[in-house]
Amino acid sequence: MKYNNLKLVYAIRGNRGPIVNRENAETIVKWADKIGLKEIIATLSRSHTTEKDRVKEEEVKVFKEVMQNAGINVVIYDELYDAIKKAIREVGKDDVILLAGCQGMDYGAKVALEIIRELNPDIDTKSYLNHYKIE
Repeated sequence: MKYNNLKLVYAIRGNRGPIVNRENAETIVKWADKIGLKEIIATLSRSHTTEKDRVKEEEVKVFKEVMQNAGINVVIYDELYDAIKKAIREVGKDDVILLAGCQGMDYGAKVALEIIRELNPDIDTKSYLNHYKIE
């Protein structure tokens, strides 16, 4: 796939411990050079997760540590909406936004379409919502 820049919006894995988050971060780092990743927009998705999937401070710390050691900038948002909105506002011609992660990203497509509709009220996103069965 050809693109100018990749915007990765990543929902950090919650309540699975620092080992899982270290492994997830290390996997992202392995791909970073291949996909041109210099920054990650991360989210804790506080409003979109239940207590069993809440991200703990130690999980954030290990994720940030791995990224810092790899030279990848991380911007963390508490809310999924804010993280996706940052990516959408910064996206340029021929750029790609990748929504990735765990339970915290379950509503990512819907949130992205809502933001696109807010920023561009003339775009018909209803057909996308129906096509992908997003409520």
